[in-house]
Amino acid sequence: METSPHQEAGHAAVVVDAAGIRAAIPIELQELVVARRFFWLDLFDGGEAARTDFLNHLGLEADDIIWAQRFGQTGRMLVGRQKLRAVTWAVGQTLDILEVHLVSYQHFIVTLRNGDSGALEDVRERFSARICYLDQSPYQAAGILLQLLLGTLDLAIDGLDSELVNIQNHLSRGAPFLDDSALVTWHDNWQSRWRRFERYSSVVRSAVVGIEVVQGMDERGAAELNDYADQVDDVEHRLHERSLLLANVMRDYTASIAQHQSKQISRLTVVSMIFLPLTFLTGLFGMNFDWMIKNISSESAFIMLGLILPTLSALVSLALFVRRGLLFVTRPILAPLHPPSKPSP
Repeated sequence: METSPHQEAGHAAVVVDAAGIRAAIPIELQELVVARRFFWLDLFDGGEAARTDFLNHLGLEADDIIWAQRFGQTGRMLVGRQKLRAVTWAVGQTLDILEVHLVSYQHFIVTLRNGDSGALEDVRERFSARICYLDQSPYQAAGILLQLLLGTLDLAIDGLDSELVNIQNHLSRGAPFLDDSALVTWHDNWQSRWRRFERYSSVVRSAVVGIEVVQGMDERGAAELNDYADQVDDVEHRLHERSLLLANVMRDYTASIAQHQSKQISRLTVVSMIFLPLTFLTGLFGMNFDWMIKNISSESAFIMLGLILPTLSALVSLALFVRRGLLFVTRPILAPLHPPSKPSP
């Protein structure tokens, strides 16, 4: 297997600047910082030591180096003191949700994440096309990059829509039941993601309140960060709509299971009722009374009481249940759900 051109010496990082997109080398980063040429470093692989080496060459503050490598954080955003820090998410080509840590200084942006080199390839291309116009406004650059990362979530939302429609179609056709444990796990995962993003939306909105008076903030940077907050609100609203639809699907699925089980119990009850007269006759003629032994011993009595009477009782019971529509159910096992519809963005 060929080695990615962006992987060297046990780490993987890409630098994006006015010259294009290329593999990052620590010593080159130091030169870019000294030259004050604006760039974005995307660090996505390697151990803690390799990452720390890159961050030290950038001249990051000690608390930023520690914070940037602590994964598993909740979504957050902090703007101030010529610096922006954010914990956000992006979606790669395999639709995996990636936790992205972003630190923006005056002359560069660095992002850290766990994932393959191609996960944000499209984001790199789009940012590279704009970077020549961003060197005078670092907050504008951070706002645009955050918007590009947010745009990758559309892939995850489209995937969720497709899954919801498939489940609705599956149930409306009366198809066999889904894997309960897998469905519940999938539902819980998406509900958890929506709640996390709901909190993130509130944090971003709070972070941009009065952002125009932040030290070093320019008009273009404030506009882009406010646009980003609006877009986060839009995504949160879209996820909320999917959350409601997901809850409806789970409710309909649970109702279908309950309906199916109820019909199964009804069938078993009907079958037991059909054989109830036979059980009674068997118990009655199975009694060893002297009168029964002496008087019911002929061949005609056996044919009449042992064969014809049980058969006749079963047929009469069967005819009564069929007439009342209690035995055969012509409707599908699973009642159709609401017509599947893809929620509007």
